[in-house]
Amino acid sequence: MTAVAEGLGDLAGARHVAVASNDRGRTALVTADVRTDAADAALALLARLGVPADDVVFARLDTIGTGSDQAEPLALVWADVLSHARVQARALGRYFVLMATAGVVGAFAVINRSSVLLVGAMAISPDLLPITAACTGLVLRRTRLVGHGLATLIIGFAATWMLAAIVTAFVAALALQRMIALRRARTGLEDV
Repeated sequence: MTAVAEGLGDLAGARHVAVASNDRGRTALVTADVRTDAADAALALLARLGVPADDVVFARLDTIGTGSDQAEPLALVWADVLSHARVQARALGRYFVLMATAGVVGAFAVINRSSVLLVGAMAISPDLLPITAACTGLVLRRTRLVGHGLATLIIGFAATWMLAAIVTAFVAALALQRMIALRRARTGLEDV
């Protein structure tokens, strides 16, 4: 762990490097404050030094204070983007519930010819999440991530379309029965 601490200490954008080891000396904890724009370089350094990815934890902290070093430039940490994309590519229950809700609202929008309901259905729908995951996979050349994102999107759309069709058919059947009952009441015909 000394090599890890020295490597982080020499890295531009890392400071406050500290090593804490247990009394047996078998394991150690290395901590460092790493600026956002140096995070990818720190991850690459740790990978080169053989530190398993499961043993690396990055925490984003908000700092409060004065000084010129507080104005940290906006930087993109690709590892953070990739981890968020992996989460968004998964087909979670919450995703399907929101897609189903959007399908029901969309069905009523079509039945009632309401653009307001249609916009509401689009606002409820979380379909942008797997799209961004697939796009991130394309940019980072991660074919599995692209596949997971697109599969989640296709399954979500299929579930939405199916539920919207069921709701539309159910409402149409109710409307047809009501129309038949009104026509019979007007003409005086009774059920045989």
